[in-house]
Amino acid sequence: MKSPLCTYLFLLAFFFSVSMEAAPNFLTYQGRIVKTDGSPLEYNNVSFLFEITSNNGTCVIYREQKSGIDMTNSHGVFDVPIGTGTKLFPPSPTKTLLSVFDNSQTQDCADPNNNVVSSYTPTEGHARILRVQFHDGTGWKVISPDNEIRTVPYSAYAASAAKLGTKTENDFVLKTGVPTCAANEFLSWNGTAMVCAPVTGASGGTVTTVSSANAYLSVANPASTPQLTLNVGTTAGTVAAGDDSRFTNARVPTGAAGGDLSGTYPNPSVVKIQNVAIASAAPTNGNFLKFDGTQWIGAAIGMSDVTNLNSSLSNYHTVAAFNSAVGSANCAAHQTPYWNSVSSSFQCQSINVSVAGDVSGTIGAVSVNKIKGVDVDTTGLATGQVLKYDGTKWAPANDSNAGGTVTNIATGTGLSGGPITTTGTISLANTAVTAGSYGSTTQVGTFTVDAQGRLTTASNAAIAFPVTSVATKTGAVTLDYGDINSAASKYLTYKPNNVACTDGQVLKWIAANSRWECASDTDTNAGGTVTNIVTGTGLSGGPITSTGTISLANTAVTAGSYTRANITVDAQGRLTAASNGAAVNLATEVTGTLPIANGGTGVTSITANRLIASNGTGAALTTFSCGVGQIVTFDAAGVMGCTNYSASGVFANGGNSFGADAVLGTNDNFALGFETNGSTKMTINPTGYVGVGTTNPAGQLANTAINLGDTGTIASINGNAIAPGGLSWQTATTGYSGIFFNSGTAAASNGLQVYTAATDTASYVINARSNGTSRLAVRADGNVGVGTASPSAKLDVNGTFKSSNSWSRNNPANANFTTAGTIASFTMTCNGGPVLIFANFSASNLSAANWNGTVFYIRVGSATGTVIRGVSNTTNDAGAVGNHMSTVQTLYNCPAGSTTFYLTGTTNSGVTVGVYDIEFSAAELGLR
Repeated sequence: MKSPLCTYLFLLAFFFSVSMEAAPNFLTYQGRIVKTDGSPLEYNNVSFLFEITSNNGTCVIYREQKSGIDMTNSHGVFDVPIGTGTKLFPPSPTKTLLSVFDNSQTQDCADPNNNVVSSYTPTEGHARILRVQFHDGTGWKVISPDNEIRTVPYSAYAASAAKLGTKTENDFVLKTGVPTCAANEFLSWNGTAMVCAPVTGASGGTVTTVSSANAYLSVANPASTPQLTLNVGTTAGTVAAGDDSRFTNARVPTGAAGGDLSGTYPNPSVVKIQNVAIASAAPTNGNFLKFDGTQWIGAAIGMSDVTNLNSSLSNYHTVAAFNSAVGSANCAAHQTPYWNSVSSSFQCQSINVSVAGDVSGTIGAVSVNKIKGVDVDTTGLATGQVLKYDGTKWAPANDSNAGGTVTNIATGTGLSGGPITTTGTISLANTAVTAGSYGSTTQVGTFTVDAQGRLTTASNAAIAFPVTSVATKTGAVTLDYGDINSAASKYLTYKPNNVACTDGQVLKWIAANSRWECASDTDTNAGGTVTNIVTGTGLSGGPITSTGTISLANTAVTAGSYTRANITVDAQGRLTAASNGAAVNLATEVTGTLPIANGGTGVTSITANRLIASNGTGAALTTFSCGVGQIVTFDAAGVMGCTNYSASGVFANGGNSFGADAVLGTNDNFALGFETNGSTKMTINPTGYVGVGTTNPAGQLANTAINLGDTGTIASINGNAIAPGGLSWQTATTGYSGIFFNSGTAAASNGLQVYTAATDTASYVINARSNGTSRLAVRADGNVGVGTASPSAKLDVNGTFKSSNSWSRNNPANANFTTAGTIASFTMTCNGGPVLIFANFSASNLSAANWNGTVFYIRVGSATGTVIRGVSNTTNDAGAVGNHMSTVQTLYNCPAGSTTFYLTGTTNSGVTVGVYDIEFSAAELGLR
């Protein structure tokens, strides 16, 4: 089973690292593998599985495994040559790695077991797909997406060899297939090959004269070297030129019309649409064309023209019908209409909201019977009277207070603040007592109180120790038994010699010690012997003559619990019979109204189909109901009431109309989850982070449990449906997406793709701008500009280029070497990590033999140091002496510090190689 790819990140490079003329049997595959936690893969026994497939990825035409790659201390960087491992497919030894790129051969397809299952016939221009897996010691990981192998690997079968200009091999005749013809013969194709044939029959003869049959063409020298002239002019017998003034832009057609048209040009009539006739009667205003089964006719839109319209509207009232139905109920004040399904009409019912407490009655007729729970009696109420509390109730009474005006308030003893003639504050006057606490475990408080009850002095007095006298004794008091008085509820705990007695012991006087001590009761002089115990009524176990047990005798009663028991008791008080009684018969055994305290309702009857609630005093139950469109609610005091559903603040299935912004959520420090199909699908945690498919989002928007690319899409801005791809912004051009995310292992899978259908120089795939200026532009023709929106090359940098860490470049002068020598070198400071080293140069005046014996190296440390890349030229060169372009490139894990790189070369002994147009550079990739 393959492990998921999401545990690694990849940086890949795939290219030939050979000269243009050479055609080795291997390809270079380089890159870096980093885990999602940022650490590189550094396993000491990594295996790679390479598969090369057809252009659509369905046919595996080459499979190879390269094992034993030691990536220890590599920072995740690898350089694996494809073609040097164990070839698993194709089985034929004559099929090499480079053979799979030959578009002129039919290729075999492999199954997972390396068996031939089908074949693939490529056509001119077909590319190849590289599919790679690696084994990190725990399982195989798929590097996704697959890579398209582009131009460079086709050097073994150059693309230019497939055509000559625009002509393929089928457009040419081999020289060896052309026969040599005799005099008066010509070449002829007989359907299979070119043959020589004489001039015979009607096809034979010699042209002796050329003539013209009309004035449009004149002939000069008709019998020797004929010259034909086309007569152009504006008169009869001449051919008109393209700019002849007799030609105009307008060309009015003539003749009979056909198809869906009738009549003649230039004024035909439309008589059909899609070959269906149009009725001759003209449509009127508001009509549309409707097919009646035979022809198109003008018609108004009817109910039957809209599918299911009649059935959909059959369940709805018109506004007039609804208003009439509601109005027919004719409800009075304090009533509300409700729909009665039995009578199929609106009927009225009272708005029954119970009132309690200090008021009574019903809505619309509420009376205040109490004030603060005290009854109000209005008997004999007359003008000018006020309500006065008579000790029992509020009753009408005359206002007997004559009233007056306070002009001066003086303050007497113990008060301060007076006299007050307008406004002021009266307070208790301070005394000489110091504020604080008095009394402790060793002191008691002493106080002086005046006539007004105020403390005028306060102090503490120490408790005198030791006690001077106890039971008339002073000093170190020793109490004797005579000093302790006996009385009720007074007990002494006696422990002789300070040793407590154990159970069953008695006090014995010990004369030798002159005291009472605890001891066992060994005195048997006053005892006797029981010889027989008989058990009487209700007891069992006797007679006992030595030892035995006396118990209560069993009766006929079954041990257990009884409800409303019927019992029989004998003279000894024993239950001799017991049985369960009948249940309480509320109809015969309970009369009147059963109070709530006894489990009843407190009322004799209750209205049907209502809720039951306690009345205002809690002494009885009463009915409760809400009107149509209302729900039962409770206020802060727990009192039940009715609230219109639309104003209740409850979120309803189908939507609400609150008339203001609504808030759905939690008021405490807990998350809000949204659930479907029995499990939580989206969570908003207390910090505001949103998790889709996870209940513990780590960011403002987290999607970890659900992969949109596998299960669904987000619609594009234009509203067009997008195939499963995660997130997409779609441009106005149908079928193309500006940006979309995608995952998978198919050949067409992408991580992030920015796409446009354009290929011109005026369109962009990406144009990142700031302050009105383009900073990074990827133009539709493939050119990339940094600091310019008009890149003139594949990479056009307007300004100074700098990598994330360091970049070194050396363009030395031309160099020569004989047998061996240094071509160029440079020194750079590395930060510790992968460095891409690239050398590009030309070699001059080399014969094929000398060129084939030439090897170029990239070394580190010195001109004879460790070789980190070498390229030999072993394939026969078609040229003799000429100029040769060569390229050497590699990835090197450069340690931190200063490092010098050398480009060197060797050739056949005594041969001098001239090297020019040298570019030797390196860029640190900034990867760890």
